[in-house]
Amino acid sequence: MARQTFSWKIDWLISILRRLKTDFDALNLTSGTYTPSLTNTANIDSSTAFESQFMRVENVVTVSGQVLIDATTAGVSTRLGISLPVASTPAANQLGGTAVFPDQIGRSASLLGDGTGKAELKYIAAGTNNRTWHYHFTYLIV
Repeated sequence: MARQTFSWKIDWLISILRRLKTDFDALNLTSGTYTPSLTNTANIDSSTAFESQFMRVENVVTVSGQVLIDATTAGVSTRLGISLPVASTPAANQLGGTAVFPDQIGRSASLLGDGTGKAELKYIAAGTNNRTWHYHFTYLIV
């Protein structure tokens, strides 16, 4: 009798583990690194991308990394397009994040979707020297 009960418990446990694996695989979890393509949209002489990292959970992707931006003119709206690691065309309300320039107090930028498959980093340039920006954003795969 004890063997029969034990065998039933093992079979039950195996079926639970198989179900958990199926449920876990359905979450579509991925992560990795990529070097984004950059588009100098407005007021940028040059920009440099560095390797960034991302994590996807179902239809949401979170990205972090850094870029070097050389603005053309101080005091002017500056915009940089950053390619996405998982293809999508999020609108402004489907991608959000921030970027900071840590070498100067209060320097920050916003990131939002541009509807063309890129994140757009936007800020008012404080100067024209190369600046390293650290960014973090999350978007919806649409």
